[in-house]
Amino acid sequence: MKSVLRSPNSTGSSPARTVHALIFDLDGVIADTVRAHDVGWLLVAEHLGVELSPDMLESFRGKRRGDILRAMLGRVLTDSEIESAMVVKEAHYDAFVAAMTDDHILPGVLPLLDEARARGLGLGVASSSMSARPVLDKLGLSERFDVIADGATVTRAKPYPDVFLWTAGALRAKPMHCVVFEDAEAGVRAAHDAGMRVVGVGNPALAGQADTVVADLAHITLDDLLRVV
Repeated sequence: MKSVLRSPNSTGSSPARTVHALIFDLDGVIADTVRAHDVGWLLVAEHLGVELSPDMLESFRGKRRGDILRAMLGRVLTDSEIESAMVVKEAHYDAFVAAMTDDHILPGVLPLLDEARARGLGLGVASSSMSARPVLDKLGLSERFDVIADGATVTRAKPYPDVFLWTAGALRAKPMHCVVFEDAEAGVRAAHDAGMRVVGVGNPALAGQADTVVADLAHITLDDLLRVV
């Protein structure tokens, strides 16, 4: 074992839960897309005459575009206003997706998916992004997942638990038997409210409320993860 994980809330004496399914956020967990989203939101802010701080950009992680625009402008936008504001971001992000290669798959993702599939675990994606499926298609990953939920799948986005509950239901797995991989505070909260265990990936400042936090998935086996969740 190359890495030792410990839940920040664990005493080390609790037995591991039975796990039937793994559910992954997309941006920053499966795919290296966070910077592209940040640049897109900066373009939107420039278009709208709004300034964005680094903290604001980080707070957008895991949230849907309507909620982000409301946070930027301080009001609820109509669907037509959202579509108009999103033109510049979508043009930037579409160009980014078109140029994506396997190098944009984050380290450790493929081995973990292979291990989980070999164990017969269900695999799902639960993302707030409207571009989740195009990104997965471009990276050749769509067929690796049994279920893919995106920003249009449920009415209420993260931090509400709906997308995780929907994905678990589609996987025919009880929430208590699901482990979620998230890199954003909104996603961690949503997964916990769904009754699922959460592995935080990346920055502890954003995912520190997860049951276990890891820098990345590169040197972690499925056995390692199951031991601490």
